[in-house]
Amino acid sequence: SGPRPEGDPPGEVEQHAEAVEELEKAIEAGFKDPAIYYNLGFLRSKTDRVESALRNLQIAVKNDAYIIGARLLMGQIERQM
Repeated sequence: SGPRPEGDPPGEVEQHAEAVEELEKAIEAGFKDPAIYYNLGFLRSKTDRVESALRNLQIAVKNDAYIIGARLLMGQIERQM
């Protein structure tokens, strides 16, 4: 388990880790819904896995429903790098 993101209450980090695991399983099972990639990017952005976050958001940004949110989140990540 990585470092606890600042401001996240105890227990939330474990929930994020479980959610990431489930999203990764969905991708491995062949699901390609952009929501999976967006959510995975969002969760990864809250940890030190920024490269993974950006990779997932780059997939999500190709879908019109996620283009604005993914671009905003990518901008926030890049500003923090």
